[in-house]
Amino acid sequence: MNRATRVEVENGKWGLRRAAAAMFPFPAVRVPKLRFARVSGVLVVAVALLLIIDAGDALGQCGPWGCKLPGSAPVAEPPMAGPVAPLVPVPPRGDPPAAVKQCYYSLVRIKCGAWGGSGTYLGNRLVLTCEHVVRNAQQSVYVTFPGDQMVEAAVLATDYASDVALLELKGGSPPQARGVPIEEGEPSLGQAVYSAGYGKSGTLAISAGRVSKLDQYTISYDPTNGVRRQRRTTEASGLSEPGDSGGAWLTDDGKLLGVVWGGRQQDLSVSATTGLGAFLRDACDRWRRPFPRPDNPPPPAVTPPVPPANPPKVDLSPIENRLADIDRRLATLENPPKEKGSPLLGWLAALVGVVAGGFLFFKTNDA
Repeated sequence: MNRATRVEVENGKWGLRRAAAAMFPFPAVRVPKLRFARVSGVLVVAVALLLIIDAGDALGQCGPWGCKLPGSAPVAEPPMAGPVAPLVPVPPRGDPPAAVKQCYYSLVRIKCGAWGGSGTYLGNRLVLTCEHVVRNAQQSVYVTFPGDQMVEAAVLATDYASDVALLELKGGSPPQARGVPIEEGEPSLGQAVYSAGYGKSGTLAISAGRVSKLDQYTISYDPTNGVRRQRRTTEASGLSEPGDSGGAWLTDDGKLLGVVWGGRQQDLSVSATTGLGAFLRDACDRWRRPFPRPDNPPPPAVTPPVPPANPPKVDLSPIENRLADIDRRLATLENPPKEKGSPLLGWLAALVGVVAGGFLFFKTNDA
């Protein structure tokens, strides 16, 4: 736009359209005329939006971390989230269930020379423990039941990758030890488990916990071929110490879910091998043994009735009199009294004797 045009625009000689066309030399666009109602409606909406925004500034500014009042200090940024510690399930409360307590006589100690650990009696003279407990066993293996009954055993089968071993007793088990049934199902997160073992003190202890991790893998060493393998394991909360290896993982209903092989004191976790059914079936099929089942319970002992502390008084004199009468009758039957003869019969017999004697006397004289 030249100087003369700018002067004309400033003096008001040009209209709005001509001024705009001169300032912006674009093709002319026809602007439709707006009605007064539409223009006033747009203005009303704009004013309402301004009032709402102003009111929002007066009430406060809210965001995901709270509200900030006008004139206050700016809200501090939330702290950066640090590493989240793994959730440790809350252990079951109270005493172990009755089914777990019934397994007490089937939780055994394993001793083989300088090595030892814990184990579980399954029934049919079979005991399950860890492979590393009996790995260096160059002497006899002994299984000690609660009550200190010791039975010699032999290693029947082992699995280095799973760290489990199956023992067979050479003698009978105590009648109280029936055996623990196998839980062939897979564990689930949060499932209650009871870790049992003899630890370093040699005293049976049971620690309650819940399954916290599934399908964990660790490296295990196979001494037969020097190969390191991955071991599938399961973790749960609980207490474990040296000597618990080979101990039992028991469920609420008294079944063997896994075999304890290790643990960590820093986070109170226990590691165990689960899925024991496949190993036991393979070992029993190979050595032609029946699958372990709990032994039949012994017949209940017949206890004599206990007499009452203060028995009631009973008059026994009628019974005693009756017994005495029976004794007298029996004595009479055994020794009957001699019958006395009649006097008439005696005289008659004497008369017969006299007559007979006289007859013989006279007959002799006649001759």
